[in-house]
Amino acid sequence: MKIITGSRRLVFVFDKFVVKIPKATSWISFLYGVMENLHERYWFCADGIAATTKEAWMAGQRKHLARIYYSDRFGFFVIMEKAEVYQTKNTKFKLAKKLLESEFENTDLRYDIKIGNVGERSDGTVVMVDYGYFASINWCYIGRKILDKR
Repeated sequence: MKIITGSRRLVFVFDKFVVKIPKATSWISFLYGVMENLHERYWFCADGIAATTKEAWMAGQRKHLARIYYSDRFGFFVIMEKAEVYQTKNTKFKLAKKLLESEFENTDLRYDIKIGNVGERSDGTVVMVDYGYFASINWCYIGRKILDKR
């Protein structure tokens, strides 16, 4: 097992899967980690997609997201398939980025296609391994305090 520290989550890497949990270094970091786990659950499960396009999403673009085996409804952890992550901006990554940008053209996912977030399955399918970014959320209230205002 290997542990990778992200900006808001800890990732425990096993042979065939990874487990992502929010970092507890600060309250804000923990909340962002929870939100990122929930965002990945949202996209993989197509929770917020209209019924008319959900079938197309499930059959099409979702194949380019690392598979979530289990995610709790509170965002405390995500168990996801392991993929080989691209570490350098080589030709393989550039082609993968172009593919993902076209697949996710009208979604928030296009904002976070970068080294470390993209990889491939053993069958060669390009996938996003980290799609917890929440670009569309402009602010978040916890009680009466604004956490993030962009």
